Order: sequence, then structure tokens, then C-alpha cells
Amino acid sequence: MTVEIEFVNGEVVPRDDKIDVNVGEPVTLHVISDVAEEIHVHTDPEHEYEVAAGDDKTFTFTIKTPGQVAVEAHELGVTIVELVARP
Repeated sequence: MTVEIEFVNGEVVPRDDKIDVNVGEPVTLHVISDVAEEIHVHTDPEHEYEVAAGDDKTFTFTIKTPGQVAVEAHELGVTIVELVARP
């Protein structure tokens, strides 16, 4: 499962989306950004990823327990996506 994330002109796409994933399935965030930003993935343990202006990066993690996991843009203070992890 790959989530495409783009930071452009102070906005992020997607925003507040919900995406179903399977527990144990690798989740990749593909991030293209024109600004510096920090992405927080609220899993246990939590993941934090730094992106710089001009970056085109990927970050991969797995969710180990069922439930909802917020992926947030720290500087913008918004939820990018809510991952709904199912067994």
C-alpha cells in the first residue's frame, strides 16, 4: 500500500482521507514537497519523518495492531490520512 502525499504552496494533498490497510502490511508514504515538514505517524512506536523543500522521498512502516492510525503534518497541524488497520 502506497500513500501519495504532496506538499505544495503551504497545502497538503490528501487531507483527512481514510484508507483501509491490513495489519502487518507494509505502508509506504511517497512524499513530494516544496517546503520543509515533519510527518508524524501515530503508531506504537511512533514514527517521525523529516522532509525538506525539494524532496521526493519514501518512508515505509507496518502497523502491528488493529485500529486507527493518524498520519499528520506537524508544521501545518493537519491530518493527512487516517489509516484504518484491520486484522
